[in-house]
Amino acid sequence: MKRRTYQVCFWIPLTFMLLLGGGAMITIAFKNGVLPELLLNLAATVVGVFVALLAERYFERRKNEEERLDRLAAWLEVIERGANANLRLVEQMITKELASSLPMIPSYSSDRILAVVLEQAARELVSIPVLLEALRHAAFELSHLDGRIAMLKVHPYPATFMLERASTIEIAKSSKAALKDLQAKCHAEITRLPPRLVDS
Repeated sequence: MKRRTYQVCFWIPLTFMLLLGGGAMITIAFKNGVLPELLLNLAATVVGVFVALLAERYFERRKNEEERLDRLAAWLEVIERGANANLRLVEQMITKELASSLPMIPSYSSDRILAVVLEQAARELVSIPVLLEALRHAAFELSHLDGRIAMLKVHPYPATFMLERASTIEIAKSSKAALKDLQAKCHAEITRLPPRLVDS
């Protein structure tokens, strides 16, 4: 509100002064017989200022868009690496630890990079709701899986332990599916980036 009031107080007097000065110049030019030349110069000045303002706004928007794409490319790279790393861990846990017939306690612990990205880059990714939702889902599944594994490590009853272990395998499979979905959506967004960002 204060900024708008300041703008009004600035532009109204300036416009009045320009109109007053312009009227005086036209009157003098009319008396001296140089009115057409003055009007041509005035029109050229107005057009030049207008074009300069448009060019400045265009380059400013282009710069802002390039900076936004640079940040997005960096976040997509981090998301892709985090999804790949967690997917390898989950697959290893499913095939080597939880899939074993022995009552093993998994030593798995997820890489929290996806949760960190979700906290720090949500605003950057809000323009890509499909990717943001996939990131939230994957981070939730990994957090859920970590919690279940922590419960297994302190479970005192072998019979219940086996039931909990079987349930944890299903959560691990859900985490794997969520991570694969995140991988696919992240890759799709990377392919939409300008070539200069993908190559770098």
